[in-house]
Amino acid sequence: MVKVYFIQVFFEIGSYVLQEAQESCDRDETSGLSVLNRGAPCPEICEWSPWIDVSRPLYGPDSGDYETYENIRAHGIEVCTNPLNISCRAVKYPALSFQELGQKVTCDVSTGLVCENRDQVPGPVMPDSVCLNYEVSIYCSPCPEICEWSPWIDVSRPLYGPDSGDYETYDNIRAHGIEVCTNPLNISCRAVKYPALSFQELGQKVKCDVSIGLVCENRDQVPGPVMPDSVCLNYEVTILEEYSDPFVLKSVFEHLGKGPALAVAVAAVAAEAGIRPEARPR
Repeated sequence: MVKVYFIQVFFEIGSYVLQEAQESCDRDETSGLSVLNRGAPCPEICEWSPWIDVSRPLYGPDSGDYETYENIRAHGIEVCTNPLNISCRAVKYPALSFQELGQKVTCDVSTGLVCENRDQVPGPVMPDSVCLNYEVSIYCSPCPEICEWSPWIDVSRPLYGPDSGDYETYDNIRAHGIEVCTNPLNISCRAVKYPALSFQELGQKVKCDVSIGLVCENRDQVPGPVMPDSVCLNYEVTILEEYSDPFVLKSVFEHLGKGPALAVAVAAVAAEAGIRPEARPR
């Protein structure tokens, strides 16, 4: 596996990062209000999203409020791959807890918010068995970035016939329970049995696109030097993903506490880890 570690430093935001390092970010779980405790050390840059409300409950037992990450992303709002925390509140009653509202609501950092009408009973705020309208705020930590190529992935096998093919798309990969980051940086594709041959050498028409994954349609193929029939070969993909490493950032702030400037602190951490800092490709 190829690993490339990128540590990115922007001098123009250095003062902002240092200011954030002086604050610890917390969220009052009862009211959902943000609390900043100035002066306490914070190993991460705290970043809560704006309040998000993409779903509205309707009357009836089959409706509810669904501020899930999947639903939020479906509305075009980006959510980080692994949120660290979530805060949920009723839009019209932001200071009241779920217990005070008299509603049964799931507020889960792994999935988001779910409120089902069928789980409700008339309460002190809502006189009907209907969910209130809720909103969520999501906590992500933009730490120094680590880029890593995934293992080779093969979830699709082509069958004979014009309507089949090989579909190593991100949607299909996720459907098979394999996690793929929201915005892959790069992708590499190859034939499982002929890893050293290019598509041209294989004589196949294949789409290998970083935005969607790999697609090979049988209907686009003609008999070639490797496959004597109009059928796709079996392909696999590896994906270059970017994720956050809070331990690296914690080390950076430990160095900052010793006095050096931000760039020097990052360089020191990189040296300790045996990492050569590189500019992030644009």
